[in-house]
Amino acid sequence: MSRYQGWEGYTGLPTHRVDAATTKAKTRRASTAKSSGVTFGRLCALAGLPEPVPEFAFHPTRKWRMDWAWPLEKVALEIHGGTFVQGAHSRGAFQRIDFEKWSHAAALGWRIVHVIPEQLESVQTFAYLERCFND
Repeated sequence: MSRYQGWEGYTGLPTHRVDAATTKAKTRRASTAKSSGVTFGRLCALAGLPEPVPEFAFHPTRKWRMDWAWPLEKVALEIHGGTFVQGAHSRGAFQRIDFEKWSHAAALGWRIVHVIPEQLESVQTFAYLERCFND
């Protein structure tokens, strides 16, 4: 059972309608770590971290989402895919949007760990997350 069960009234949860098939496919892609095939939520449990929420809408008025979030602790993990192949978010226009998003998140008290997909399962990523929870 998720520790966020019953938080439907919390302003960070998405309030707009999303196509269920798209959400399911996107969550499946985002939730499975590439090399081990284990879900990121399971990796967090094995590392002794709380269960994360995928695609969490953290802002009260914007539709911005964090790839993975722990809303009660205001900790998030952002995965930057396409970094080395000139993906959309590694280009100037999208970086400007991402910087705005992260600045708003910081102003709201969020701590964000940034990784590329290859780092998702690394010991260092979990060490950063653990520091966010313990500092």
